[in-house]
Amino acid sequence: MIANFFVRMILSPIIIPQGIIVQKNIEKLPEPMCQRHGNQGQGPTLRLLVLGDSAAAGVGVSTLQQSLSGNLVSTLSQHFDVHWQVIAKSGATSKSTLKHIEKIDPQHFDVAVVSLGVNDVTSGMRLKVFLNTQQKIFNVLRDKFGVSQIVVSGFPPVGKFPALPHPLRWYLGYLSSEFDQNLQTLIKTNDIDYIKQNLIEDPKMMATDGFHPGPEIYKIWGKTASEKILVKRKEQV
Repeated sequence: MIANFFVRMILSPIIIPQGIIVQKNIEKLPEPMCQRHGNQGQGPTLRLLVLGDSAAAGVGVSTLQQSLSGNLVSTLSQHFDVHWQVIAKSGATSKSTLKHIEKIDPQHFDVAVVSLGVNDVTSGMRLKVFLNTQQKIFNVLRDKFGVSQIVVSGFPPVGKFPALPHPLRWYLGYLSSEFDQNLQTLIKTNDIDYIKQNLIEDPKMMATDGFHPGPEIYKIWGKTASEKILVKRKEQV
């Protein structure tokens, strides 16, 4: 943490102006105009929640089918009667998400797939606060919503995002990696499934803004999360 402080102090005259310019000029992609809940498939009932930020909301693609939730439902509905809901918003942080799920009425979900963290890093949230907030989210999901399986998506490789110039790209990538390593440690103590988000094999896989996932990344992400869910469901039979 001390090293982070000195790195930030040294780079701040460069990365702060870069951050302002990126925020001003980056392409503003909308959330896809599609349903936020529904049900599909046959078989045992599976209640699925997709929770989080713009990536959880599907920013970067134009249809439900191409999004994270769409890919999850497409795979899982081959095995279950999937009742799904998306609670996600562009710009959402761990704090804003926690506040929202604490406020809404309780309902039951079997599985929650969570995508949070990038906005925490870009907004300057301290690591300790991030981890404490994540723990509270896990607790609310289990205690209030009855979630038996939480699947947490790790941080994407921010250091490869085409939209970010260096050294801002390097710095945010460095921070994201540190947050991700600590998140993995927290997850291990909570019996939570983790998905490594090192999915960018080619910058062309990103959305046109160079910051959000494109269709191929969502497809791989959804398949990986679905496999985690299917394995856990089989263990519980």
